[in-house]
Amino acid sequence: MDNDLFPIIVKAGLMLVKSVGKTTVLRIFRHLILNQPDHVIERVFNSLGSGEEYNDKKLQEGDTIRRDWYFENDNNLKFVENMVRQIIEDTQGKKSEYITKFYVNIRFSSNDDIDEQTAFSYMEMMDSLSWRQLCIIKLLLLVKKAIVSSNRISEENIKNLPEDQRMAFHSISREYNELIQKGYISGNTARPPWISDHKWHGEPQLEEFTSGWGVPYYLERLHDLMNLHEIPKTEIIQTFPMWDIKFKS
Repeated sequence: MDNDLFPIIVKAGLMLVKSVGKTTVLRIFRHLILNQPDHVIERVFNSLGSGEEYNDKKLQEGDTIRRDWYFENDNNLKFVENMVRQIIEDTQGKKSEYITKFYVNIRFSSNDDIDEQTAFSYMEMMDSLSWRQLCIIKLLLLVKKAIVSSNRISEENIKNLPEDQRMAFHSISREYNELIQKGYISGNTARPPWISDHKWHGEPQLEEFTSGWGVPYYLERLHDLMNLHEIPKTEIIQTFPMWDIKFKS
């Protein structure tokens, strides 16, 4: 392991010690982290270091650590292990920061309306979503709140897109349809707000939606728990170039 990683490991380790104790941290390091390649170790500990800073910020703002189910039946340990595993498996390295923010937010009393089963359900949901699906969720909410404008796309527009954008369009279509198939967005009310007609050409099948669309409350809450509002504007613009996304402010 690269010696340059040592300061990062110490800083991140301190955050975990505060959460689950020294003995548990050593076990997590030994079984989950230290057998990973250096670039994965660096990603894990950079993410945890960012989480520690966010944790301290919330404390400074007057938020407090919750004292309920979170500390029963080793739930806090289960959350930490799940968080670290998801960061290790984040091969793009883009979700990691937001996974850590989710873990920190769940720990605090400002979110004590979220019970044990709901918290674990959110953890599983977060694990199942790709980075681009998280960007789709953010974009849907941006459109819903009229924060962005975009060019609407027709079937003819799709045919005339450059090859790379056309391939990206169909891949985005597939990931959008997965959100519907998983039940995260209702197939009866949801459709991409940037399509010019009522037909959405997705893969593996053609989906047809009504003119209304919406993002369920629980998905908005996941957006907030992961701090997805912090995804840079440039990331949204670059992820969806075929819609020429423009932020209004």
